[in-house]
Amino acid sequence: MTRFKTTFIALCVALAALVSVAGCGTDRAFESRLEVSYVSGHLGTDQGCSSNAKLADIAGACAADVPNCGGYGGCEEGAVTLQLANTGNVTLLGLQLDSLLLQIVGGNQSALSVLDVKRDDGSAFDGKLEPNASIKIRVRFPAPGYQKVPKGATIEAVIVTGGGKQQRVITPELHVLPTVAT
Repeated sequence: MTRFKTTFIALCVALAALVSVAGCGTDRAFESRLEVSYVSGHLGTDQGCSSNAKLADIAGACAADVPNCGGYGGCEEGAVTLQLANTGNVTLLGLQLDSLLLQIVGGNQSALSVLDVKRDDGSAFDGKLEPNASIKIRVRFPAPGYQKVPKGATIEAVIVTGGGKQQRVITPELHVLPTVAT
């Protein structure tokens, strides 16, 4: 073998090793990375709902389609705004809210029904997030019964990707809206 061939083969082997270490040609070169963060939120209020409305919902929540709901204090749904960021280089598909849990100090949890998940501009959330992009989504839920929300309550939201990866975010302490907001 000539010296040129030996050098050429050694160079090819070294280049192949460098490519495999750098991640070229592997799945790591094409990753999606979802980051979820809390933006804002409140628990809404069920104060001001008539007893008929409260009987209609065992949890004591106030929904817009319940008759005789409203009154002086009014009923307002709870909402949490989350920011979703794709820090990878592959489009995320099939993003969805997996669960929304009211967490009470001491470890008790209760699932909250989700009314809808929309972009913060009110448009539909299609579960798609382009590479290096971020969006805010607003999750609406019926206000939990006022008596069920002690001081220190938080919400845990779990977002799942189409590939089954989960990202959790826990809000800071959230509050029931006051009876009269100015």
